[in-house]
Amino acid sequence: MTDDVVVVAARDAWPEYQHHGAYVCQPERPFRREATRLAFYAQGAIQPLVPAIEQWMPAITFTAAAAEAHRSRGDERLGVLIERLLRAGPRREGERFGVMFLSAPDDEATVRLPGAIVNDRRTPEGRRVAWTRWQRYTSLEALTSGVTVTSQL
Repeated sequence: MTDDVVVVAARDAWPEYQHHGAYVCQPERPFRREATRLAFYAQGAIQPLVPAIEQWMPAITFTAAAAEAHRSRGDERLGVLIERLLRAGPRREGERFGVMFLSAPDDEATVRLPGAIVNDRRTPEGRRVAWTRWQRYTSLEALTSGVTVTSQL
């Protein structure tokens, strides 16, 4: 089994993906080359949409001028994303981010799991421990095997 899915901690990124079809993170964030999909760990579970990674741009400066420049060069998707995220916040003019375009939630390239995979990891005292705080890798085969809790991964 190849660990072809990167699972990211995604409290804010999960809703952002659902609205924009992208994952935006700190610039120059490292990802393994074998990762072809991204999954979101949010609300104590791996969320049920596992989009395909379409494009990774490790460092993009978010400015209104940059958005217009991308649009004028034919990269409408990036230009629109920058404009929308600057308008919506919390992204600010002049900041740099990594931008990963993903297959849309309703795209056939996005794998839909039967449900979220709930984190069942606990401390000895019974408190839940995050399954990932940064990023973690697993395989699409494991995610689609019928697992319902993270300990089965």
